[in-house]
Amino acid sequence: MMGNLDRERWDSYDLTIKVQDGGSPPRASSALLRVTVLDTNDNAPKFERPSYEAELSENSPIGHSVIQVKANDSDQGANAEIDYTFHQAPEVVRRLLRLDRNTGLITVQGPVDREDLSTLRFSVLAKDRGANPKSARAQVVVTVKDMNDNAPTIEIGIGLVTHQDGMANISEDVAEETAVALVQVSDRDEGENAAVTCVVAGDVPFQLRQASETGSDSKKKYFLQTTTPLDYEKVKDYTIEIVAVDSGNPPLSSTNSLKVQVVDVNDNAPVFTQSITEVAFPENNKPGEVVAEVTASDADSGSNAELVYSLEPEPAAKGLFTISPETGEIRVKTSLDREQRDSYELKVVAADRGSPSLQGTATVLVNVLDCNDNDPKFMLSGYNFGLQKSLKFNLMSDAPGDSPRIHLPLNYPPGSPDLGRHYRSNSPLPSIQLQPQSPSASKKHQVVQDLPPANTFVGTGDTTSTGSEQYSDYSYRTNPPKYPSKQVGQPLRLSTPRPLPHPYHGAIWTEVWE
Repeated sequence: MMGNLDRERWDSYDLTIKVQDGGSPPRASSALLRVTVLDTNDNAPKFERPSYEAELSENSPIGHSVIQVKANDSDQGANAEIDYTFHQAPEVVRRLLRLDRNTGLITVQGPVDREDLSTLRFSVLAKDRGANPKSARAQVVVTVKDMNDNAPTIEIGIGLVTHQDGMANISEDVAEETAVALVQVSDRDEGENAAVTCVVAGDVPFQLRQASETGSDSKKKYFLQTTTPLDYEKVKDYTIEIVAVDSGNPPLSSTNSLKVQVVDVNDNAPVFTQSITEVAFPENNKPGEVVAEVTASDADSGSNAELVYSLEPEPAAKGLFTISPETGEIRVKTSLDREQRDSYELKVVAADRGSPSLQGTATVLVNVLDCNDNDPKFMLSGYNFGLQKSLKFNLMSDAPGDSPRIHLPLNYPPGSPDLGRHYRSNSPLPSIQLQPQSPSASKKHQVVQDLPPANTFVGTGDTTSTGSEQYSDYSYRTNPPKYPSKQVGQPLRLSTPRPLPHPYHGAIWTEVWE
């Protein structure tokens, strides 16, 4: 041997050996000597590439091929046989991937989730089976490719307003574009799978406004704010549904909701069921009787809708009426007298307990009904009229069974009061009426006295009797009918009328005619 042999470079040598003798001529012969170089494990395995890169879709099935690493060994036999193993690989790699010891094929053996581990980095060791084994290492990087397997997530923070039991409370008088909540939307995927669009669903007076222009497509923040004025009386609460949709194929979406309670403010005045109420109430009532009951309502709630009733009567009604602050029941405190006042006007006020308090008003008109509680009264203390010297009463009956009538012609000076407007009789006779005989300037009148059938009534007077100063009672007695339709009686003198205790006592005569 004149040098080192290297089987990997030359694994055999053919040598021709020649033998020559010393004769003359010399004779020679040759033989072929083949020298085979035996292998020793003097070469380590060598990977085809120093590093390997591969992409693996997440959620790939078990057994799915990822990549195959390959190493070569220039030796021969067992010295060239290679075993592949993970070298210093994380536990998660050993759990998710399988490396074929003989072939170097890497396959999936566990669920791979990009959102948990987006990259798998590890080394593969290739080692021969020689007596003194040699080895080599290669770096492997497996990038987990995203699949749209995650729907967006929506987080709602309601720290911007008061809240209770997960419900946001917002006053109905807040200005437009008032922020109610902070909404954060994110998607664990990446790329288009994480590009999220977020909207408010339904017809509600709320919308999303992006909090800032910075931030990634997979994570955004929004303000949930009002778009129009709120009205507690129309809608007392809202369930706001927020929808987030990514741009994956197919797209995934998710929803989250927030309950918003509209808080009432005292923005509605009480309203009465009737703005004007007119009642008829009899006079001579008992104090404390109910006159009327008014009712008002308030569209607000709570103390803003609690009503207190009060009266603001006109001066003439002050102190005469009272109202229940709770029920609106109006009672009279004293007995009313129609002859003193025949109507009253009451202003009713309904005030709520809000702050500031609001009021509504209504009017109650009380018309006092008349009761027959007054005696007749003449407008004047006396009337003058003259009687003919010889006065005859005619009893006339238009038909059998009718009440006879007495016609008494009267003359009195022009300008005297119209007796027919003021005279009423409380005598036992039916009503006496003064009716004008003709519309002449002298205003001649006649007394018309309706009498029941079967009467004897005869009278006369003299020229000295004026009928003034006092008034007398008519008296009559019932007899069998003597004069159903004829003139009766002879001229008699009219006695001086007897004075009565009071100038207004009665409206009837006191003389009895025989």
